[in-house]
Amino acid sequence: MNKVLDASSNTIWDELKKIRESTEATKKIIRRRWIWELIQNASDCTPKNEKIDIGIDYANNKVIFSHNGLPFSYENLLDLITQISSKQSSEEKKIGKFGTGFMSTHLLSEIVQIEGSFVKKEHNYTKLDFTVDRTGNEYSDIKTNTKIMLEQLGILNNGQSELKDHYDDTKFIYLIEDDVEIMEAVEQGIKDLNETMPYVLAFNNNINSITCNGDVYRKVKELTSSINEKVKLVQIEGPNGNRELLILNDNSVTIACAIERIDNEIHFLPISSSIPKVFCEFPLVGTEEFSFPIIVNSAIFEVERDRNAIRDNNEANMELIIKAVSLFKELISYCLEHKSTRNEFNICILNKSNESNIQEYCYTEIKKYIEKKPIIPLHNDLGGSNRIAFKNSSDQIVIGIPLTIDEENRDLFWDILSNFKGVTIPTKNTYQGWAKVFGTNVPFSWINDTFFKDSNIEKLNSYLTNGNILEWLNMFYNLWIQDAGIDKVVTAAFVPNQNNEFVKFERIYLDNNIDWELKNILVLLEENILFTLLIKEITAFERYFQENPKRVKTSEKCSEKIDERVSQILSKETIDRIERKEHIQNH
Repeated sequence: MNKVLDASSNTIWDELKKIRESTEATKKIIRRRWIWELIQNASDCTPKNEKIDIGIDYANNKVIFSHNGLPFSYENLLDLITQISSKQSSEEKKIGKFGTGFMSTHLLSEIVQIEGSFVKKEHNYTKLDFTVDRTGNEYSDIKTNTKIMLEQLGILNNGQSELKDHYDDTKFIYLIEDDVEIMEAVEQGIKDLNETMPYVLAFNNNINSITCNGDVYRKVKELTSSINEKVKLVQIEGPNGNRELLILNDNSVTIACAIERIDNEIHFLPISSSIPKVFCEFPLVGTEEFSFPIIVNSAIFEVERDRNAIRDNNEANMELIIKAVSLFKELISYCLEHKSTRNEFNICILNKSNESNIQEYCYTEIKKYIEKKPIIPLHNDLGGSNRIAFKNSSDQIVIGIPLTIDEENRDLFWDILSNFKGVTIPTKNTYQGWAKVFGTNVPFSWINDTFFKDSNIEKLNSYLTNGNILEWLNMFYNLWIQDAGIDKVVTAAFVPNQNNEFVKFERIYLDNNIDWELKNILVLLEENILFTLLIKEITAFERYFQENPKRVKTSEKCSEKIDERVSQILSKETIDRIERKEHIQNH
């Protein structure tokens, strides 16, 4: 027993030091695990071929976790006291492999009261009222407390007490100090549970229901698709109505995403950034940024000791992930075949990881696949439901996603592009979602350089779906100036001159109501002023010209130019005896 006591005390002391001396960021992650450690241990207590019910109550600085699974046996309580788990060597599969996982719950309270029943012999139970005490700042304190608990376990196991032929619910009671961080941890754990509840109930066949502060959640329905038998719709009942998941299962691997059914259509819902992407029947806190677009679950994942990741260089894990990627491809194929799914961008958002072989595989395979699948609903004038892939068979990007510096301008830019046939864009209610998948790729400057440069008004007008091209150009320039600032726009923009041709803005002047006859005379004098004057209907640059009066031409300046030009002609005739051209002579 002394060896057990020493080994136990060493393990507990090491774990407590690890928890107590962790960075605040690490403590925050550990605190999020408390609720899952308790649920996993409860799941391990499920009687064969049955299901259990779990309860969590938090009020008045007290957390009570309860379940109606199998009660504590001598071996179970010994494992809990010593943190030397027998689960790992057990032939029966258990989810909570690491006895030390329970230690994370001591960040809520270092004293835990356990109530319920204790197995004396088969089908005979006695009352359990046991205190787990991990207080103390020295190794000797931990050893003393552990020794006391082992002695109490011996008394409980060997003592004579009243026996019953049924057992009571097991309860873990934590008295929470008036500590802001601990209370935040409790609230975060309950928030995590509420967010992930549908996935937990869909993945875990041991749990019948979870009740959290009076709100009851349970799986009530599972329907199989007639198109693909791997596709199932799971319905979870809760206090605020039913929540639904679409899942695909292939023996050892399941992938899942949240959906909403509206008018016989399946709408994929966004996945919260706080939900772990990887489950081993329960969420692995720390996998929120994992490079998989939806939730992936396997009960046989090989996980890290702290249950915050799967082992990256494990061959079995890679095989499971390859299956998961294959299932995801089937999900996309299902969407294309079903034709009544919406908002697929919510199941295509990927985080890129350069530090993980498994995640690199996920990212590369899935990105390459979705880029070539026609899943993006196409905006068109007729309001049709055509879909297009992001890239064509030649690996060229064929759809544009509006890009602005200020996100508030993006909808307005979409409105402008929606009337322009030069670029294919997604529907207005989906383009922001697809921007999260593929990024934005059509800025103002791209339209400017691709369609305005070396063009003219007539040619550009052919790209316009309807409306006046000059009004459209004003909206384009105004929004570009609002988004990027006038200084950047005037150095890059091509604008239409009074010859209806597009030229660099730096070569353009404002026409301040110049008399047409004066302009005509300058043209005849081979001074093509129309080339340098902005079309008068373009008003987007008015403020710039107000602040730069040298870029404004008036009738007076034109008269001066005419005098200058005539003097030049007369001078050449006198000095060089050049004959006056006929069209000048006639005027």
